[in-house]
Amino acid sequence: MVERLVRNEEVRGSIPLGSTRKSTLVDRLGDAEAARVAIRQAFEDPANQDPSRMAVIGLYADHFGDKDLALAAIRRFLALGGPTIYLIWRPVRSGLRADPRFKEIVRDLGIYDYWCASGNWGDFARPVGDDDFEFIA
Repeated sequence: MVERLVRNEEVRGSIPLGSTRKSTLVDRLGDAEAARVAIRQAFEDPANQDPSRMAVIGLYADHFGDKDLALAAIRRFLALGGPTIYLIWRPVRSGLRADPRFKEIVRDLGIYDYWCASGNWGDFARPVGDDDFEFIA
């Protein structure tokens, strides 16, 4: 599935993850470390500094187990005006929700305040005490 996603992104030109280099990200899928290097380069590439590309970079980083980069890409996605917050619920492979930085993102977005005010904690979280919460999914 990731190979198909990577090829689709590269073919559409929506994210140059190595397409101008000797080999593309799809050629590196069997080598997780090489894939992480390519994804990190894409994160820093000035051509990728828009919400759509940051979303894709975050998903790839998560898939290849780079939690730090996945969280940084989510932060940058939001800072660049990413139009939806559904993206933050998509990364699930590298344990992002267990990371305290993910909890900070949820608080910064006002989601925690909404949960407290509405009492609607949804499928992903539940209250812990009077001023904290934990993720359950």
